[in-house]
Amino acid sequence: GHRAVYTHGNERRHLYLTLSLAMVVFIGVDLNIVRLANANLRDIRASSPDPAEAVEIGVTAEQFAWNVRYPGGDGEIGTMDDVVARNEMHVPLGKKIVVKLRSRDVIHSFCLPHLRIKMDCVPGITTGVWFEAAHVGQFELACAELCGWGHYTMRGRLIVETPEQFERWLAEQRAEMERSE
Repeated sequence: GHRAVYTHGNERRHLYLTLSLAMVVFIGVDLNIVRLANANLRDIRASSPDPAEAVEIGVTAEQFAWNVRYPGGDGEIGTMDDVVARNEMHVPLGKKIVVKLRSRDVIHSFCLPHLRIKMDCVPGITTGVWFEAAHVGQFELACAELCGWGHYTMRGRLIVETPEQFERWLAEQRAEMERSE
């Protein structure tokens, strides 16, 4: 029962309402996303595995290869008795794996796409990532950072094995190192 009335409106009022709505939507939503992302990242970092229960592996990236190190007889990475594999990372199924990442030359990006893992390797800085493989098989180990002319050749394999197969492989590698010395 009302008759419509045409109005030109109030430009100041419309501008104020539009800007305040934009601030609420963009700033409020962004702050919530940042808050939730920080909480999730804090939980992920705080949930790193107990070193006594995890398998520690060292990976040094270089143009254009992955040098994967396993502790030798002394149980420490970075000593003369380390087992070194080039472009192959063997890990046991169902065990937590802690990877210490370094770069010898330029920025590389350690990427295990099947496990949704990506972490940068920066010269002079040791970064780390951990994971637990759930399936036996061979998967891609890639560099996800353009690291030079031969970047396309920087490919490796993640080989997930049963714990028994992994221990047997590691023992064979250690024995082969001792024979070559």
